[in-house]
Amino acid sequence: MPAKAYHKLVRDRIPEIIEADGKICVCETLADEDYMHLLDQKLNEELAEYQESKSLEELADLLEVMQAVWDCEVPAERSAIQERLKDTHPVAPTTLLTVLGRLAEKGFLEIDKTHRSARYTPLITRQAYLASQSRRFLDKLCGGSLPAFASALCDGGFTREELKELRALLEEDRL
Repeated sequence: MPAKAYHKLVRDRIPEIIEADGKICVCETLADEDYMHLLDQKLNEELAEYQESKSLEELADLLEVMQAVWDCEVPAERSAIQERLKDTHPVAPTTLLTVLGRLAEKGFLEIDKTHRSARYTPLITRQAYLASQSRRFLDKLCGGSLPAFASALCDGGFTREELKELRALLEEDRL
């Protein structure tokens, strides 16, 4: 029987689990550009899953938890992440652990279980995510139309002050 080949991002202990099952696992460390490309593909898979299920809660959970992890000092413990979420997106500890596990399975987080409490480290920065997704966001949500995007910003409840700030950033070439 020919060996199956998977070209996927793997989380922390998957190779060990595969080898413990008596199988051979060959891994390689990717260059940053290749890693970002595969991670971008994974984010698109997640978006496609959301578009199929239309589960806003699922999408919000993933995004909110990643935002909280990025806001914490890393590596972050579950309690610190939960503290960040308590006012904006309160979740039960078991739900948070499930979401953190899913994010790790998908290659967005690394889980270090060598301490009394597991610690979570993001494998992608907020800036890298925003940079890789900004054009895709414009294309998917606004059909690539910058005027439609600007109109959505104005209709989206942004204050005059926020729009002034955006204009200033554009005029000062800081964006």
